[in-house]
Amino acid sequence: MDETKLLIAKTEDLAETCRKNCYPDFSKFMDERARQLVKNVKAPGCKYHAYGGYDGAERKMIGCFPEGYEPLAEYFPLSAVKITPSDPTGLTHRDYLGSVLGLGINRDCIGDIVVSEKSACVFCADSVKNFILTNLDRIGRCSATAEETLNPEIPEKKLKRKSITAASNRLDCILSAVIGTSRSKTEELIKAGRVMVNFTEAMSVHLKLKANDTVSVRGYGRFIYAGDCGTTKKGRIKVEIDIYE
Repeated sequence: MDETKLLIAKTEDLAETCRKNCYPDFSKFMDERARQLVKNVKAPGCKYHAYGGYDGAERKMIGCFPEGYEPLAEYFPLSAVKITPSDPTGLTHRDYLGSVLGLGINRDCIGDIVVSEKSACVFCADSVKNFILTNLDRIGRCSATAEETLNPEIPEKKLKRKSITAASNRLDCILSAVIGTSRSKTEELIKAGRVMVNFTEAMSVHLKLKANDTVSVRGYGRFIYAGDCGTTKKGRIKVEIDIYE
């Protein structure tokens, strides 16, 4: 069974369990792409709500709620664990994620990992919270402590506006200008399935971007295509993008 069919089947099971038990039931964490794949799954007599531990979370659980239940955050079986390394200098999201998954925990049990200057907040399924608290004692080569937090510190996401020029608003042209590589290289990235537009895999280099499209390139980051704002004397379009820092 391919990934899409498996996700749909699991979501159908979620809705059926909710309906039979007349009590909320929850998926594991999903990214936006996965949630888009299951957004049309029917849940007669129930309603869906997605939550990831804080407003603006990218990875979220889907909750299925029967009639009579409001989709409150307190129902979701997730927790926040604050990890404080002895020396956070140079540690990145990848370091924290690698150390958590290195404990043998499945990726879908882990939500967002929000990295701040001196620590990181890991959102996780309740089913693995105690395991993390008990076993996580290192991030990379640094010793670390882990503790549950009921008031996680979530720094505001920062976007950096950048102006570029491109031959057109085609995906390959914009990618080439943004990441500073050739169009043949961006074509390879697209064909390899490493590029997503609005959290859906881009299937064509010829796709034309629209204002506010979100583009993700695995290994390069994410940006929002803010739109074009005129042309240069050589006929190239002027484009503004917002890059996630």
